[in-house]
Amino acid sequence: MIYTGNRKAVKDIISLKEDFWDNANLPLDLRVKVIRSEDRGDIIGQYIIFAHVLDSQINIHGRTKLAAENAIRICQDNGVLKEYLDGRRKEVVDIMVMLFDQDYAMGVYGRERERVGEKRGKKCGKIEGVVETCRKLGATIDDAVRMIMEDFGLSQEAALKQIRELW
Repeated sequence: MIYTGNRKAVKDIISLKEDFWDNANLPLDLRVKVIRSEDRGDIIGQYIIFAHVLDSQINIHGRTKLAAENAIRICQDNGVLKEYLDGRRKEVVDIMVMLFDQDYAMGVYGRERERVGEKRGKKCGKIEGVVETCRKLGATIDDAVRMIMEDFGLSQEAALKQIRELW
């Protein structure tokens, strides 16, 4: 697994059984090596650098086409994924903008579902709305974790716990 986040305390090996399901009595466990170094000098290291540059541009410009274009330009100027980006710049921008739009749509849909639930007098909390939205739109559990962490300021562990109860 390639980790592009900023937390330094991420383990070198992640176990599905141990880290996501509290050592539940599962018949199968998946263990993956976490790759996080941008100093690798290979394509994976360049991808990690690209992800960090994109994150910094999103922090400045939000999830916009400008952020995507700036990230690509900065990487090309610094020789990061240059050969790939030179030939596919428009395609990469289009994909990134589509992903930004999908994140936005999922957030809007979740907030709308929450309002509908409140109007009907049903218990439809904010986190439940996000989880329901993620499931309906085909998002992954990782997408749901990221959204809950960002929207509610929860740790990864707390977000995973909520998702396990609601997914």
